[in-house]
Amino acid sequence: MKPGPNPRRNGPPPVVDTTVPDPPAILTGVALEVWNATILRLQQAGTWARIDAPAIARYSLLIARWRECEAILAREGRVYKTTNRGATRYYPRPEVAESKALSDQLLRLESAFGMNPASRPKVATNPHPDDELEKFLRGD
Repeated sequence: MKPGPNPRRNGPPPVVDTTVPDPPAILTGVALEVWNATILRLQQAGTWARIDAPAIARYSLLIARWRECEAILAREGRVYKTTNRGATRYYPRPEVAESKALSDQLLRLESAFGMNPASRPKVATNPHPDDELEKFLRGD
């Protein structure tokens, strides 16, 4: 079995920029609320890095669109009815397919950021630079 990386041999981990940029102008309403809440949760989990801002913006937009689809489906139902030449037919609303596609995209992004239980152990965290245990483990 091949040994894992040795921090003493490979040097200290790279310093990660954890500052929070201003939200992109495209984020408004629900998407802006999701942006702020998600960054806060990622900071608390120690997984936020500034380089992830575009992915979190995309995540925020997807959540807002998914919520909009689900609100329409809750209000209008999952199917709509048409009548043609006396025959009544039921079809799934377009929002059903859109909601599923958005849900699939969200699941992939959530997994990448450790936002679900199965993916959380696989995501590296950013240790706090002043953490005494981290200093000890690095040999500082």
